[in-house]
Amino acid sequence: MSCTDLEDDEEQETSGEYVPSPSTIIYIKHGENEEFMVNINSAVLHILDYVKIKLGLPKEDTVDLCDVNGSLKLLFLVKLPFDSATKLLLPQESYYICRVLRGDAGPGQEKSFRLIQPMLTTPSQQLLDTLQGQCAYLEKIRLRMLKQKDSKKLLMSDSMTVSTPTVSPHGRRTSGRASAEEEKPQKKDAKSVKSKTSDLGKRERHR
Repeated sequence: MSCTDLEDDEEQETSGEYVPSPSTIIYIKHGENEEFMVNINSAVLHILDYVKIKLGLPKEDTVDLCDVNGSLKLLFLVKLPFDSATKLLLPQESYYICRVLRGDAGPGQEKSFRLIQPMLTTPSQQLLDTLQGQCAYLEKIRLRMLKQKDSKKLLMSDSMTVSTPTVSPHGRRTSGRASAEEEKPQKKDAKSVKSKTSDLGKRERHR
């Protein structure tokens, strides 16, 4: 179901022609006691797009829903955004729209979590505190994942440095360990040549 279908549902319900099934409807609250209905049979991505259209938000904005206690549903982070929202949202429940403000000055901060703002005219302080606590937690997880990613890159870089091939005296490309092993036979060969040369010298003197 697309955003157009969601709009059609609302128009039909207002005109009295069609009333969506209560088992698939949630109530989205915003502004000053304003609300509209959404069918949770729709894809998560379509619901988020529809919410932005209803509130006149830019398409590139990140939004989410939270319940009346301030618990975020994290719809903007789902791995399968085209799946139905029925597993994430409960029918007949009320939800608030929240803007997720991301990005900050400085390299590596483009995806940082700065603020989660409920789209209500007069949100309670408890709701604001709860949302900001979750915002801080999301940022903590983001930084941890970023650190793990950097560590993996460093390990891969070290691994490539250790296994970098070198050129042996014979012109073959080989690892540092292999070239060291090749040097040992060369030393033995040198001793053997020196010994043979010495033997030849002794024979010449005996003649």
